[in-house]
Amino acid sequence: MTAPPVDEVRRILGRELGTDPPPADARLDSLGLDSLSRIGVAVALEDAFRIRLDDADADGAETVADLALLVARALGEGS
Repeated sequence: MTAPPVDEVRRILGRELGTDPPPADARLDSLGLDSLSRIGVAVALEDAFRIRLDDADADGAETVADLALLVARALGEGS
């Protein structure tokens, strides 16, 4: 199994937020992501990785690492 794509998810989040890539353990709410911002991030991740994220799962993610795990699962890399 390949490791979750944490660095790429961090880079995309940083780009969407207009900041440096946040650490993997950063809480999404501490980054200022409201529900509308989360949708934008989810769409950016879906476009970048050519995947489909479940809306409820993406909304339930609490950290950057959680998002990376969702991406890995969508790519068939997670368990």
